[in-house]
Amino acid sequence: MTTVAAKSMLIFILIIFVVLLSPVSKSENVPLMLGNYFDLLVSGNTESAYFLWTEEARERAGRFGIEYTDIPLKIDCNSPIVRDIEMMRDYLQPPVKTAIQLNDGFTTLRYSHVIKGDLVEYDYTAREINGYQWLTFKQQYYTSGWKTTSSKYFNIRHVDYLKTQLNPIVLDEADAFVERMAQMLELSNDDLNLLAEKKMEYFYCENDEKVKLMTGHLIKGTFDLPSNDIISAFFPHYHEITHLLINFKLRKLPLYTLPIFREGIAVHLAGRWGKAPKTLEGIGEFLISQDIVNVDSILTMSSFNKNSQADVAYPAAGLFTGYLIDEIGLKKYLEMYLEFSGKFKPLLMLSVADIQHKILSFTNKTDWKEVQDSFASFLKRQIKEKALMLPGSEPKAKEVVQHENITISETSDWFCIEVDGAQVDTVKGNLLFGFDEQLTAFVSSLKGEQYKSDGALDDGFRYGVRFDQNEVGVYDYATSHLVAKYIFGLNPSDEYFNGESKKLRFKFRKDVLHYALTDKTEFKLLAD
Repeated sequence: MTTVAAKSMLIFILIIFVVLLSPVSKSENVPLMLGNYFDLLVSGNTESAYFLWTEEARERAGRFGIEYTDIPLKIDCNSPIVRDIEMMRDYLQPPVKTAIQLNDGFTTLRYSHVIKGDLVEYDYTAREINGYQWLTFKQQYYTSGWKTTSSKYFNIRHVDYLKTQLNPIVLDEADAFVERMAQMLELSNDDLNLLAEKKMEYFYCENDEKVKLMTGHLIKGTFDLPSNDIISAFFPHYHEITHLLINFKLRKLPLYTLPIFREGIAVHLAGRWGKAPKTLEGIGEFLISQDIVNVDSILTMSSFNKNSQADVAYPAAGLFTGYLIDEIGLKKYLEMYLEFSGKFKPLLMLSVADIQHKILSFTNKTDWKEVQDSFASFLKRQIKEKALMLPGSEPKAKEVVQHENITISETSDWFCIEVDGAQVDTVKGNLLFGFDEQLTAFVSSLKGEQYKSDGALDDGFRYGVRFDQNEVGVYDYATSHLVAKYIFGLNPSDEYFNGESKKLRFKFRKDVLHYALTDKTEFKLLAD
């Protein structure tokens, strides 16, 4: 073959390759595009596979420079195919079992095969743009037409009516949380500037069912690893934001981390379920003291997942993470975090003894019994010295204000409240305070849940101290978070309720509020 003929043949082959493996036009069979995509993955041509995704999806996936070192294509790292291409390569034909045409040029492409006796299914989303089919993130379809509310660090996508929950205070608090985490994680000024410039995409859903449509799981919310998006029926979902910020701090890390470390640090720094970290510590301490859960029972990947079904693993993991950071510091803890990250199967095979041995190497403890004893001492200190809310009062507290049957006193660190229930059948109520006119046009999902109402904040009060004879909590209705809690059943005390005098006494630390209680404070007492 002559040189000219060889070059002509090469050009012809390249043209055929590009035609076959470029985005598929709308006149063709849409599943062909996914088949082309799988062929590229199997051949190792992940760069070309990457460019079968929309430009918007590619930008979001690479926005913060996060890389998963053991995954060939981050933009598709949730896919079972990308997570184990070597095992899946023989199960990729046909690439699509069903193709469902959706509105606005979207198509759902379902991959479905029985692999070694297990049914493996995964939904891809395609979108027709300028006559060609491209892969994109599922949330793009379900949020088409949503509004956007922006803050310093977030683009919050939401349906129109949820705008009434995005008051100025909650937007400021979400941004302030990011800056507190940046300081704790020692992010640079350039890192913070990048977060402010690019912003985190936050898909604020109407309910958990909407989250399921986007993620495939019936959950409150998640940090979506491929896109870097937060998808949640709650704002601000600090727990999931923390997952993103941890990965942003580390930049390059394996996809998988043992859950006691992955979830433990998010609970320790950010809480969970709309509850502040310290409120979960009391629950965790009770669960551990009653032997409902212990650290050994949640060390491995399989045992953690088994216990998390009852919501017992997360508070315990948060407490153990707090202990480890107290012992070795956050910087060394993150080194440990990476040590317990890696490929799924090796992490799954780690035994309790394997994990204990590695933890000992970081803590410089001689044996696991020493860790257990040290952790037990830490728990006692946390409950006695660092609790945000406790039963009883302070002996040197000075009275600040009297409102109806409630007396508020203070020391330099504590607000103390006494409720006189002598004239009522049941001692219960909600003391509202912290008036802010900015709130009067907004609603609180938390207040709505408590009072089976629309949660209107038309009275303008940010905080509520809701109490009865069994428990008391301080609630921030602007952010819909529980910030402090005491439960008699978890920590019984005669100081909390006196049955003869019918008086409740409790105290909470001043720093749980962004507000000072004085004789000028406006209050409103709700009966329940």
